[in-house]
Amino acid sequence: MKLLLRTRRILKRTALSLLITAGFVTLCFNESWRIPQNGDGQEAVGWGNQQPVTDAASNQNERRISTIECKHGQRTCLINNLHLVNGSFAVFLGPGFNASGMEDLHMFTGIGWGTGYFRFHYNELGSWQGDTLQGLSLQQRPMSNSTSNQNKRFVIPIHIHASNPPNYINQPHQYILEPTIFYSVLWPNLFRTIYAAYASWYTLMDYKIFFPDHHRVVLVDRSPEPAKFLSVVQSVTPSPVASSSSLLKGVYIFKAAAVGLSRDALIAEIVLERGKEWRFALRQKALTLFCATLKTGLLNGGKFVQVPAAEMRHNAAGVESGVESRRSSKLLNLLRGWSKRPRVTLVLRESNTPRQILNEGEVISALRKLPINLSVHKFGSLSLLDQVRVMDTTDIFITMHGAAVTHLLFLNTRAVVVELFPFEFKKVIYQNLAAIVGVKYMYWQNQKESQTRFDWNTASKSRATNMTEDRITRLPIDWYNMDSKNYWRNQDTVVSAAELGHVVKRAISEWSSADATKYLTFMPWEQVNNQLVGFKSACAVAKMLDRTLVLPHLGYKAAKNGTQESSEFKVSEYVWHNFEHYFDLETLVKHLPCDFITFDNFYSRNQNRALPVIRYHHLGDNKTSESQFREYYKSVAKLTFEKVEWDVNAYFQLSKAQILSLHAGDKQRVLALGSLYWYYDFERPVQYPLTHVQNYMKNPEYERISRGLSIHERIQLAAKMDMKQAGLLDEKYVAVHVRRGDYSEKCQELENNGDAKERCTTSLEFMKSRLTGILSAKAHGRVLFISTNADEAERRRLRQGFSSDWNTVLFQEDIRRQNEVEHAFDGGDSCFYDQVIASRAQYFVGNMFSSFTRHVLEMRSLTDLKSDVF
Repeated sequence: MKLLLRTRRILKRTALSLLITAGFVTLCFNESWRIPQNGDGQEAVGWGNQQPVTDAASNQNERRISTIECKHGQRTCLINNLHLVNGSFAVFLGPGFNASGMEDLHMFTGIGWGTGYFRFHYNELGSWQGDTLQGLSLQQRPMSNSTSNQNKRFVIPIHIHASNPPNYINQPHQYILEPTIFYSVLWPNLFRTIYAAYASWYTLMDYKIFFPDHHRVVLVDRSPEPAKFLSVVQSVTPSPVASSSSLLKGVYIFKAAAVGLSRDALIAEIVLERGKEWRFALRQKALTLFCATLKTGLLNGGKFVQVPAAEMRHNAAGVESGVESRRSSKLLNLLRGWSKRPRVTLVLRESNTPRQILNEGEVISALRKLPINLSVHKFGSLSLLDQVRVMDTTDIFITMHGAAVTHLLFLNTRAVVVELFPFEFKKVIYQNLAAIVGVKYMYWQNQKESQTRFDWNTASKSRATNMTEDRITRLPIDWYNMDSKNYWRNQDTVVSAAELGHVVKRAISEWSSADATKYLTFMPWEQVNNQLVGFKSACAVAKMLDRTLVLPHLGYKAAKNGTQESSEFKVSEYVWHNFEHYFDLETLVKHLPCDFITFDNFYSRNQNRALPVIRYHHLGDNKTSESQFREYYKSVAKLTFEKVEWDVNAYFQLSKAQILSLHAGDKQRVLALGSLYWYYDFERPVQYPLTHVQNYMKNPEYERISRGLSIHERIQLAAKMDMKQAGLLDEKYVAVHVRRGDYSEKCQELENNGDAKERCTTSLEFMKSRLTGILSAKAHGRVLFISTNADEAERRRLRQGFSSDWNTVLFQEDIRRQNEVEHAFDGGDSCFYDQVIASRAQYFVGNMFSSFTRHVLEMRSLTDLKSDVF
């Protein structure tokens, strides 16, 4: 009984919020464009039923002067009284109209590469004629990979006449009262069809002449045949959809015609959107209403059905009333408690298409081991209606990047979409789309080139540009070149079953509970190996607090020529990448003791919500500051926050009891912290002054975290290839780490600590002496590899100094020079490249105060290789 009463209360509140949403709909519609009941004008007849209009009606309607309202930045125009006479567009603007400059405006009819456009044409401005609708209807529709048609845009002229409009008294003609939009589908796939149709709604809304049940559509496209997904357009159009080829004969006058799809309707493809201005709000409203109408229409056989405001998608209410949305979600969770297993739909690509999952069987077997009800489909064998029905009963939707991801628009509230990406190719258009319509989004991407199958032969047959093969097949991707994009987009890939399983587990968690997961995020501090020290504390803290760790960014300090290097950490001086750019996700899944989520998946899940508070502590001597983490959260993480709190009693090397006393009672969904550099002591408190390297690997949790940090395959393969060319795979060599640069400033702090300062600064004479003592009879071979951040002059001095004791002295540039293949390395890659070489040496000697050395020591301890410090 209590449950039923609570249900009634929530449903009443939800209905109220939906009525509020419905209020917006009237704001987008201008009632003056509805078909008048009496008086001025007559209701437009069907497209094929041309009837002469009376002389009185002609004087009242057809002789109206054309007017044009253009939004140049959006590449679209609203034309009142647009004339279409035997397949040619014309406007009559009255005697004396100055058309200068109008011919420069291009109004794109579609969305996508190679779209055609409308263009105004004034006879006195030149002899250009453009494409006719008759000629356009006889051309073949260009396929997305068709070389013959890709470079040919159609251009449709709208002829400008500086005169009054003619009378059509003796000609059959129609006066179209409904607001009409002319656009192209361009590419015959589901996504492009939906994208263009939604953009048409947005454009009409932007001009405030849109009614769901009172508008017309004319498809201006190549091919006399209807578009492949015409049912999509018809499902959201109250009158029969016309093609330009059906309007080649006769006279049509459109009271209000929008030509060109608004560029403001476009959804960003490469960068995540975070805008809050009007166009983003209108975009959300347009998509919400469009999706509700589309899904209803398709489920009713591709026929337009007016959707009452109260039956709009649940997320429409969520936009207006987040409280009611969350309450309804909790009720749905309770009511669906009988079904503990989510219904997961894996959609595979057709066998004759690119972007195949090369290990489909392994992926399916791994998914079946999860607590889910799995169904696997190839949509090519299903009708669009059946595809929508599948989505309507799906809780978690998994598919490879491509038009099929568009089906997220047919998912119900609480559903999650998981998009799969091949190596290096990633677009965020579907992530942005999911955010707009309120669908939970996560993704997986192949991080390993070795798990990729490229097909240049196929790619070469569908060339669209003159870019060379060498450039097409080389990173980075040129996002403005179709050949570059297609080559990297259309690779086949092995999907890591472990990594995907981890993502799906997170998706299950998101589906099964509303905001129940609690997260931990923090600011990575200082140079990259110190950031890893903080990461190890963060993982341990997340585990003890039962929170999911958000994988942090990792950054390296950008080189600045001719400037003095400072020891102060400034976020803006670093170049930041996602954690998985440098470390293998599958190894993290296998070994980390804490649960985690990639930053991008967390960001998508967070849905632009502000963090309630960020808590931070000082490391002493002003090494950390409030300005640092403010800049990190604002500029790198792009997470807003409401306030800052300083943990006065927190320093570093805290015990588990101290950490629990500080954070165990925190009920916030996201615990956001500043630096966690040596935040946790791992039950092995450091004794000062330092006399030796503290071995944390004896702590099982610390050892598991360290084992999980496997450097990315990209870097390891590059190091192995270069070492082979340099002969180091067969040669016994010794590696040393020599810290220079800003380190001398740090070493000054050890002035009165025995020989600590000398062991920190590591002069050439000191190192030579120590190496003689350390290596006597322990290591054989006469090759020395030096990993260092020293400048060129200091490197020459080190090479000369060590050459008296070693036959060969190598730096990173010497090893890389041996290989004809040049690696596109950034500063982080270079650091980890050195660590890979140092970790494989017969013997390694490092700097006891360096976190770079610590990482190498721990990598070597996992393989039982000998190491020491100066």
